[in-house]
Amino acid sequence: MITMLLQLATSFVIGVDGPLTGILTPEFRGVLTLLFMAATLTLMYYLVLKSTEQRRPKRTATLTTIECASCDFKDKREFMKSDYVGKTIGNCPKCGAGTLYITLIYAEEIE
Repeated sequence: MITMLLQLATSFVIGVDGPLTGILTPEFRGVLTLLFMAATLTLMYYLVLKSTEQRRPKRTATLTTIECASCDFKDKREFMKSDYVGKTIGNCPKCGAGTLYITLIYAEEIE
């Protein structure tokens, strides 16, 4: 099947005489030319539309995760310019004895 299609395409495009040349009358060649042109133009139109469509940039918020070293307290807040992983924030509001550390800084998508 694929070989036959390749032979058809070769004899059609290049004009080489082959085993399928007998069915390619001038009228049939004209119809095939129009079909190939229509398919090519449709594909080009689709590709141009896809490549030029406006893509909405995703908005993100940078967040900081704070955890206690002694208990399971975990909190997240907006990132501040002086934040870095490992920074000591203060005492834990839950247990009071533990120290709060910044454990994670990440970006999250906003809808």
